[in-house]
Amino acid sequence: MVIELGARDRYQIGNIFRKFFLRDPAPEVLARVREHEYLPAAIICHLAQYLLRGNQETDEVILQPRKLKWNTSSSSASEVA
Repeated sequence: MVIELGARDRYQIGNIFRKFFLRDPAPEVLARVREHEYLPAAIICHLAQYLLRGNQETDEVILQPRKLKWNTSSSSASEVA
């Protein structure tokens, strides 16, 4: 068995979101997330922040590209446009 830890596509990001919030993300919001740019650890750390706040934010706010950090093209924690 091979476990791929590279950047995720929208389907996989949606699955991670579903595990955290026990619901599907809004399809129109998920469609705006860039694919193959975010590592699983970055997605999980990002979503965990919102889960700890009590999940009071909308999908639009949670999945804002400017809030997701640590893309695969950079080793630093810089924000993604």
